[in-house]
Amino acid sequence: MKSSAYNYYLPYDGGVIFMNGITESSFWVEETKSDIYRAIIENPNEYELQATKFIDKMKSRGFILEDTADEDKLVARKYEALQNKGEYLIMILPTYSCNLRCWYCVQSHKNEWLQSEQYESLKALIKTNLSNPEIDSLRISWFGGEPILAYDSILKFTTEMRDFTVAEGKSFRCGITSNATLLDEDKIEAFKAAGVDFYQITIDGDQEAHDKVKQLNGASAFERTMRNIASIAKHTHCVLRFNYGRKTLYSPRLIDDITRYLPPEVRKNISINFQPVWQESFDEDDFQQVVTLMEAAKQHGLSSTHKTGGLCYVDQAHFDCVYPSGEVGKCENDAEGMAKGHLMPGGKVNWDNADTFHYIHNSVLTDSECKSCRYLPLCWGPCSRNRFTQLKDTGKITCFRSDDNNSINELIRNIFISQKYIHV
Repeated sequence: MKSSAYNYYLPYDGGVIFMNGITESSFWVEETKSDIYRAIIENPNEYELQATKFIDKMKSRGFILEDTADEDKLVARKYEALQNKGEYLIMILPTYSCNLRCWYCVQSHKNEWLQSEQYESLKALIKTNLSNPEIDSLRISWFGGEPILAYDSILKFTTEMRDFTVAEGKSFRCGITSNATLLDEDKIEAFKAAGVDFYQITIDGDQEAHDKVKQLNGASAFERTMRNIASIAKHTHCVLRFNYGRKTLYSPRLIDDITRYLPPEVRKNISINFQPVWQESFDEDDFQQVVTLMEAAKQHGLSSTHKTGGLCYVDQAHFDCVYPSGEVGKCENDAEGMAKGHLMPGGKVNWDNADTFHYIHNSVLTDSECKSCRYLPLCWGPCSRNRFTQLKDTGKITCFRSDDNNSINELIRNIFISQKYIHV
C-alpha cells in the first residue's frame, strides 16, 4: 500500500482538514490526534495490523492506494469525466437588457435581442449536437441581461427542445439565472411544465441592502424576489447567489430576512451560495463571518456553499454560449465582440479560426507546469479563456495562483466548508 500523492493537510479551527484531491473526500481531526492519523495514512504498511478498519476506510476514500495504482491515470480519468459528461450544454443570452442596474454587473445592457430566425437556427444547432451518439443529454442555461424579459420566447423554445430531447430518448435539464423580480406564480408554473428544473437567483444582502442595489419603484425588490423563490422551491431547486461585499456580509439580519419569506417546508429545495464580489478583497475574519452565516442558515434548514474552484463548465467538450446578436463564443464573460463563432441557418456555427478551439483543447494535462502540480485535481489551472490567452502571449500555460499558497489553501478550506453545510 502507499499514500496518495494528492493528500492535503490544512490547519483549520483548532484541528486539521484532511482532503484527497482526486476524490475530494475530506474530514476534520482535532489537532491532538492529527499526527497519528497522518502517520497511518502516510505509512499504511507500518500500521496495517493496528489500524485495519481506519486503513480500509482511507482506501475507500482515496487517501491510501495499492502499490500498483497509477495516479496519473486517475487524475486523467477525473479530468476526462469532468470534461466529457455526455451532455450538450448551451448557454443562451436572449437579451442584454435588464430591468435593474446592479453596481457590480459587468454588462452594458444593450437593447439587443435574439430574433425569431436565430431561435430557429438554435433549434437546428441543438438537434445537430444531439445527433452525436456521445451525447445523451441536453442542458439549457438561460442567462442575460435579465432573461425573463424574453419570457414568451424562452417558454416556447424550452418546451419545444424538451419535447424533442425526450422524443430522442435523451435526458433534458434547464436552468434560469434571474433577479426574479419579473417572475410570478403563473410564469413559475409554466416554466415547470416546460421542464425548467433549476434557478439561480441573486441577492445582495439583507432586505435593506438588497433594495438599495435592486431598486423597484414603490416596492421592495427583496420581498418580491424572496416570495418568488418560495414559489420556485415548491417545485424545484433554487440557489440564492449571495454576492457579498464587506458591508453586506456583516448584517445581523441577513438569514432572518431571508427565512422570513420562506416556509419551512420549501427550504430543503433552497441553498445559499456565498460569492465575494470581485471588486473587493477579503481576509480571514471575513471568511469566519461567512461560516457564521452558513451555520445560521443550517439552523434554519437551508444548505449553503462557498465559492470554490475546479474545472469550469466552459471546459466541457460540448459547450456553446450564444449571445443576443447570434454570435457564439466559449465564455459568457466575453463581450460579444470577442466571440469567434457565428450562428448560421441550418444549425451550423462558422468559426473565425482554429484558435477558438484552444478553449477546450489546450488541456493542462498535456503541456503546462500545472501537469506536475500536486494540487492539479482540485484546481485544474487557469480557466479556459486564460489558458487561451497565455498560449497566445507566451506559448505556455502557467500557474495563476499566488506564490504564498494562500489561494490553494482557501480552495481546500472552501471545499471542506461547502461539504459540511450542503447537507441539512
